[in-house]
Amino acid sequence: MADMAMGVAEQRVYVSSLDPGMGKTTSLIVFLRKLVGSQDHRDVAVLVCLSRKAEIERIVRDVGLEEVDFAVLTSDEEINALSSTPPSEARVLFTTQQMLLSRLRGGRFETCPTFHYQGLPREVRVWDEAMEPGQVFMLSSDDIGGLLRFLRRVSADLADTMDGLMDRLRKADIGSLFQFPKLDHEVLQRAVALLGNDWQAAHVEALAELSGQQVRVCSGWGSQRVAVLARTLLPEDLAPVLVLDASARVRETYKLWAETRGGLTFLPSATKDYSPLTIHVARKGAGKSSWGQNGPALAKTVAEMRSQRLGQRCLIVHHKADKHLDASNLISDAIIPDALHNTSFLHWGMHQATNEYADVPVVILAGTFNLPPSQYLGLAHASLSLPMDKALPEAVVQRIALGEHGHAIVQAVGRGVTRGCSDGKCLPGEVYIIAAAGSGIEEALSDWFPGATVKRWYPADRPVLTGKVAEAAAYIKQRLKEDPTASILFQDVMGHIGCSNRSNFNRTIRRHEMFRLWLKDQGLVEVKLPGIRGKANAFQVELPLFAAAGVELPQDVQGSKI
Repeated sequence: MADMAMGVAEQRVYVSSLDPGMGKTTSLIVFLRKLVGSQDHRDVAVLVCLSRKAEIERIVRDVGLEEVDFAVLTSDEEINALSSTPPSEARVLFTTQQMLLSRLRGGRFETCPTFHYQGLPREVRVWDEAMEPGQVFMLSSDDIGGLLRFLRRVSADLADTMDGLMDRLRKADIGSLFQFPKLDHEVLQRAVALLGNDWQAAHVEALAELSGQQVRVCSGWGSQRVAVLARTLLPEDLAPVLVLDASARVRETYKLWAETRGGLTFLPSATKDYSPLTIHVARKGAGKSSWGQNGPALAKTVAEMRSQRLGQRCLIVHHKADKHLDASNLISDAIIPDALHNTSFLHWGMHQATNEYADVPVVILAGTFNLPPSQYLGLAHASLSLPMDKALPEAVVQRIALGEHGHAIVQAVGRGVTRGCSDGKCLPGEVYIIAAAGSGIEEALSDWFPGATVKRWYPADRPVLTGKVAEAAAYIKQRLKEDPTASILFQDVMGHIGCSNRSNFNRTIRRHEMFRLWLKDQGLVEVKLPGIRGKANAFQVELPLFAAAGVELPQDVQGSKI
């Protein structure tokens, strides 16, 4: 920020990825106060772009500038009234990211006087929260069908064109290129003038952007197909600009942008130590479609998670309600009444840039924030600045998808007490997450939250051990009852349950999910005893538990490797 103020910053996008609660916003606040008060920088002006209007109110209050020194520019006159100073005369201009995008409309920053100070572009530019690598436009065959009745009021010819287009798009192969017809601009303008709701507005806007463009076809629900187009979002001359994004370190969009497009620099950072945090993961599908199909059962799962910490405040992050589903109501009905008074709810989309829950020690993510596959595809093209007619490198869409999951989860978890920081560590907290088994989320949590303890979570009525698995567990338990220091050889367990094939034993017993959980509950680990073949060849109570109990270890296992 100082380099921008002095005019020596290179024309790049600078990304600060300090985790939630590590001082990004505080640094900005202190900088604004110092800059406005500096006699050496009287002509230097600042543009601060925030994600939501509520954030503007908060930062204006926290900075505490004189009204003459700042202005607010949004679509909300009540927010704008926080200062009577005209934007062009204020040293510091607060606006929303959406306002900047709508006013630029693909043009250059230097030719947009709306954001200038005394006729010149502002030198210091700060973008709070995520900066997308580009704008993704999507329109499905179903979306086109939903517009037909409205478009027929505007132009019968346009409606007929869209009717044929819907049919062709639905028959297109997934992954293929698709040419959108060039649509009459004046007709689209008439359509915009007649728009009746936000849904129509969004889809007519997408229609105008896709007009005459070659797009990529992506899968949708069932036979539905989605046309996808990605475009560069911001003009190059917005740089230098500072992006304050707490979850940038887990997002693949920034990494691919830096690797391939260039012009982006990660500022030196310090990753928070999350060792005081415990994350419990339930492996269940809990996207919005899963909630639509299995809402009451998922609500019961969330309620059971809530019951683990009844005496503590809890924040539950859930899917936004619509006319088909209200997850917060389902969860509220499932939670015992005594727990509701200290339980807060926040829907995805409102899960970042708020400190309201910074003292809440328990956070439950009642499912994950899944974007459509078409959005991930578009973000991949935008991150690489790759035209839609060029093939993406292998697995890049999967990288983008997992990174976006990480972005949402780090932001949501950061609303709670763990956003606090003491000696480089987060404050102690508990997080419960419901995530699909094949999503890769559980495996990535240790990278997203370095040092945190990640545990598998099962409901109280989880399946019991049965068959050979139950026989193996009963045998091990009996042996330990006879001798708590015993090392139970795999071959002894195999002999007891009548299993002669080691591969079958590994597959059906050792790797059985409920058996592995049972071992963990019993404090048992697999060990390698000397003189016997195999990387691991026996079950044994974990060594630290022996020491804690004052049990003297047998000589042959004191040096064994767990």
